[in-house]
Amino acid sequence: MWPRRVAVLLLLPLVAAVPVVAAHLTYVDLLNELVDLNGLPDLEPGVKCAQASSYDRASHNPDQWQANGDAGQYLRVEPNGEAVMADLKGPGCIFRIWSANPQGKLRFYLDGATEPTYEFDFHRLFLGEFGPQIVPAPLVYKRDPANFFSASDCYLPIPYAKSCKITADQAHGQYYHFGYKTYPPGTTVPTFRVPFSAEENAKLREVADVWSRLGTQPQNPGLGVQRMEQAVQLAPGEKKTVAVLPGPAMVVELRARLTSDERYILRKVMLRAFWDGEASPSICTPLGDFFGGAWEEPRYRSLPLGMTESGYYCYFRMPYRRQAVFELENQGRLPVGVDLEVSFRPMDIPATFGTFHAKWRREAPCRQFDYPILEATGAGKFVGVMLFIEHPVPGWWGEGDEKIWVDGEDFPSTFGTGSEDYFGDAWGIRRLEQPVFGDNYENGPRSCCYRFHISDSVPFSRSYRMVIENYDPGVDDYATVAYWYAHPAATDFFREVPVAERLPWSRAIAGATQAEDLFAQSLPPGAEIVDDVTLAFEYSGGQAISLGDRRPGDQLGPGAFMVQTEGAYLVHVLGEPGKPPTNLTVAVDGVALRPQSPLSELGAAVFGPKQLTAGEHQVTVGFAGPTTGVLDCLALAPTRSEGTLEAESMEVVEVRGPTPGTQAMSYGSGHLAGRPGAQLFFTPAEDGSHVTLAFDVPAAGTYHLNWYASKSHDYGVYQAELDGQPLGDPVDLYAPQWQVAAAEAVNTVELTAGRHLIRFRAMGKNPESKGYYLGLDAVTLDRVE
Repeated sequence: MWPRRVAVLLLLPLVAAVPVVAAHLTYVDLLNELVDLNGLPDLEPGVKCAQASSYDRASHNPDQWQANGDAGQYLRVEPNGEAVMADLKGPGCIFRIWSANPQGKLRFYLDGATEPTYEFDFHRLFLGEFGPQIVPAPLVYKRDPANFFSASDCYLPIPYAKSCKITADQAHGQYYHFGYKTYPPGTTVPTFRVPFSAEENAKLREVADVWSRLGTQPQNPGLGVQRMEQAVQLAPGEKKTVAVLPGPAMVVELRARLTSDERYILRKVMLRAFWDGEASPSICTPLGDFFGGAWEEPRYRSLPLGMTESGYYCYFRMPYRRQAVFELENQGRLPVGVDLEVSFRPMDIPATFGTFHAKWRREAPCRQFDYPILEATGAGKFVGVMLFIEHPVPGWWGEGDEKIWVDGEDFPSTFGTGSEDYFGDAWGIRRLEQPVFGDNYENGPRSCCYRFHISDSVPFSRSYRMVIENYDPGVDDYATVAYWYAHPAATDFFREVPVAERLPWSRAIAGATQAEDLFAQSLPPGAEIVDDVTLAFEYSGGQAISLGDRRPGDQLGPGAFMVQTEGAYLVHVLGEPGKPPTNLTVAVDGVALRPQSPLSELGAAVFGPKQLTAGEHQVTVGFAGPTTGVLDCLALAPTRSEGTLEAESMEVVEVRGPTPGTQAMSYGSGHLAGRPGAQLFFTPAEDGSHVTLAFDVPAAGTYHLNWYASKSHDYGVYQAELDGQPLGDPVDLYAPQWQVAAAEAVNTVELTAGRHLIRFRAMGKNPESKGYYLGLDAVTLDRVE
């Protein structure tokens, strides 16, 4: 009833007699595809979706999948120096542009033009500046508008009737994606032109307004919508059919709200939906995961799905021809209440419409490099994915590229440049809430990333395979919900698993000593040991100390803990996840430790460093001010030395170049088994750039001064300078793949007591490097006895 295009010619039939359709598309039609949930079930036979990207060209086959030099990879460099990013044949339309470092000029050669049809400033394009045409947010997005090196996304359609060549004015070493659709021969597509007409600008404003009002129905579902509401109580192990809807019709809205005191209940209640009498459900997923929450309810809104204070919503259209049946099953150990609301519109279903599918799978731990998101045969259309990941070790989990094979392709027609890039971010994944991409949950080692393909949905006629690479096989917990439409004869590779195989990993802190074990014998009045049975999260070891109302002068301990290996350590004091204890003091063996920058994503307050011998030590926790909350555990994190200065915590006193930021090297992982997972991240674009940091020396003397920097394919050559004098030789920080921070040459220096300055100056770059970046982890300052 709501075709995404107007049919003018029927061509050869595909699987199950689904016709290929040529069409006449206007620019208003293309803008409308950004919000067209009504037409999304159309399988669009004959339409192909693919991506041009800067993936490492060494990835010729699975033997080279791990090649990771994904910047500055072009189709070719023209004699005039222009770097060709894409060379597309139409009729077609670009629906998504992404970059992590949009630099220079971006040139579009449309329909065979020999001179650029348009030239845009690549960086400012993501601020909405398309020459005379201004594109409103959130159709364009830039995490840091002032920084070239920032996540940059654009969803403005750029159509072309015959062809589109995209170049950079020169090879700047950009990361880039161009997601595009190619339409069947005979389809009429307008060539992109700015400024837009009055009608086109009105549609642009309308679409931008819809993208800005997330959580509400994005598109009028039509007349005659009926609503079924039911409040269901499910006993443990109980399964109920909660809705039976007559057809033909289309479900246009599904809402739910779950009530329970049981932890991880979102994973324990199954949602199933059956279309037209099918024996196996087309929707088969834990209820929480379906809406975007696995561990607890994240508060977020996207265009088709969300979880808000008032409940969960789904606006994906679900067509059926005879009957729809919805079923819930409580596989938990406590009763659960579910408020369910289904809105549907009776209507005839077009022959090209598929039925809606949403299915869950998991690998914990994921042992294969290519984690499969969806494998299906027959005709269908992929429209989105939720990725729930738990990464319990130090380091970044998301270097993996997404890859998509359509209809038996030998090589994927979509090949990405990193997991965070697919989900719309760059330089790691952080909390991000956008209409069709984002990360709705960041808590310790756990993240939930989402990407919905609305205008850039991926049709297939015979088969579909999608994977995302896993750079830590055998380590991480990968779970996903795939969303797609399919012809009733299509098949997929999913199987439902028992609840025991769906439960999240227990919260485990490496090297932790439980607070209830340390301080059970020294609890002050009002403090008590509590458990996590009815909480939405877990304490390490299942228990914690509720601090009550603590005042200055109160203390816990001393308590005894063991050190296995002599060395320098930081002490992490953990509370409730995401809520680090405040106003604390920590003393080990009677020596007060220096507080570090808190790592709030761990719920940790950090103290030290402290040199500790192997054996037993005593720790005391005091309170410098009023304090409430919980104390879960204490954990030791090995560090460089007792004189370690974390670079991200040092004072920045001078910068030539962009303002340096803090890059969380753990990206939300539980990194207590290693050092604090962050570095100072400096992203200049030229040599001569520098950043100067200040530090204090407690006493005059001779010191070993060292600095630790990571290495990568886009890092520069840096000279360290102490108080204006060179400190050793320049250091080349280039490496083909990212390497954890390592020590440079030890420098023996004479220092006076008081303030000193250390500068890091970009002196150029390795010929193989794509940039001048600096990832500075720490400076160590150890006095020579």
